[in-house]
Amino acid sequence: KQQNSISSLEETTQEQSNRIDGHDEEIKQQKQTIDNLVSGVNILRNSGFTGDYEITDLDIKDSLDATSREDFYSPSLKYWQVNGTVYAENSTDASSGKLVHFYDANSSITQTPHYSIVQGASYILSFIAPMNVDNHIYVQFDDDKDNAIEIHIDDTLHFTKKFTAAKNYTMITIATEYECVLYDISLIQGTVPISYWQASPLDNRKEQAG
Repeated sequence: KQQNSISSLEETTQEQSNRIDGHDEEIKQQKQTIDNLVSGVNILRNSGFTGDYEITDLDIKDSLDATSREDFYSPSLKYWQVNGTVYAENSTDASSGKLVHFYDANSSITQTPHYSIVQGASYILSFIAPMNVDNHIYVQFDDDKDNAIEIHIDDTLHFTKKFTAAKNYTMITIATEYECVLYDISLIQGTVPISYWQASPLDNRKEQAG
């Protein structure tokens, strides 16, 4: 009987081990699926600062007329939490037609991307900073100041930075030391830079409206 009990225990242990191995494999497959979805695409929502087209909720009391300055899209800085005086402005140079203008010193914008930043994964951060003189841009993930990216700008700069995420992160903050403008901001997972700015596939853009 004791031998049977030991054999039964061994079989149960092996079954549990197989379940754990199967669960680990399922997790790996799910992670690979997510990696495939986000690899090579911009994971930042509304990084063109155009808002989401035709999704703003209107109250029944709202009135629309020819003099109204409200457009049929959500705020230009949707998905971004703003610290300081920051506006989205028209730009013929920006791929989206909009740039972000940091008016105040030490202003910043923060976003929680739909896809978290994964420890050990490779990423490429890029943006264009036109005609800025002697300024610093800081890019920080969560509260991890030790691994923040500092960029010195003394002329027009098309900035590209490859890095490996030191930890798992859920937020990205872009801050500026002095007044400046930025556009064509992107954060992609992978090691091959994209040759031109692309909106996040999760963004609802005007040209995609039916």
